[in-house]
Amino acid sequence: MKYQPGLPEHNDNISHEHPLKDFVLILFKLSLAVLALVWALGFVVDAVVDEMSPETEARLTRLMAPTLPGLEDSDPALHSREAWVQSLVDGMRQCAGMREPVTVRLVQAKEANAVVLPGGNVIVYSGLFEHVRSENGMSFVLAHELSHLITCVGWAAAW
Repeated sequence: MKYQPGLPEHNDNISHEHPLKDFVLILFKLSLAVLALVWALGFVVDAVVDEMSPETEARLTRLMAPTLPGLEDSDPALHSREAWVQSLVDGMRQCAGMREPVTVRLVQAKEANAVVLPGGNVIVYSGLFEHVRSENGMSFVLAHELSHLITCVGWAAAW
């Protein structure tokens, strides 16, 4: 009997399919798993944020941004403007029935803008005083910023 080399009929070490097919299949399943995880995390985050109280929101803001921008120099005119803007905001809060505190910070900058940060912090850029010349104009800008706080779910519950 003469020896005839040959492969066995079935060998587990040899794939009969193209290796790219396996790669694409693994990549597809991994992508589906990642998308499902992101989708589920999105629902969890939405649920947590919707139920977050304003106090928790303020605490988280203090943890992430411990120092709010403010006036670095001791210019009494800027400090009096900050106090004036704070009194306007306090009056609007009382009018609107907001129970949560709102803190106003005046930042020295050329931009004419005001922004609201989580936790009831309103930042007013000093350049805004160059463009807004009346109490009514400043009240309009501040009311716009306060409306951002009120439209949040946690702050709307404070109404």
